[in-house]
Amino acid sequence: MDEIMEESRLDHLRKVPLFLNLPDEALQVAAAEAHPQSYEKGSFLFYQDDPAVRIYVVTDGRVKLAQLSEDGSQVIMRVATAWMMIAVISLVPGAVYPVSAEAAGDCRVIYWTQAELQALLERYPSMALNA
Repeated sequence: MDEIMEESRLDHLRKVPLFLNLPDEALQVAAAEAHPQSYEKGSFLFYQDDPAVRIYVVTDGRVKLAQLSEDGSQVIMRVATAWMMIAVISLVPGAVYPVSAEAAGDCRVIYWTQAELQALLERYPSMALNA
């Protein structure tokens, strides 16, 4: 059963832009290093202007990405659904999140820290072409 779930996760990761056309070994390493996390509706994954230190893939549910305008109103930039990547800006050292990410309902994600992603990029340079 675990092997089936692992294959399913790998199949999904193959469709995520950052992992397109990578060898199975790279996908297996990325899957093994991914951190799963659950969020309840209304919980925030990160806030606008916080240091961008994690990159996320939504595995179940929806995540609302919104930006606060100068007048304090909220502008929804995108709603990420299953197997969409968010916070790609985390690949840039010293970057901040340009939006806040809020669970639009109960959701699950997997994430990698900036350091983990940098190590993956060094090990599998072809990933950089997908970034």
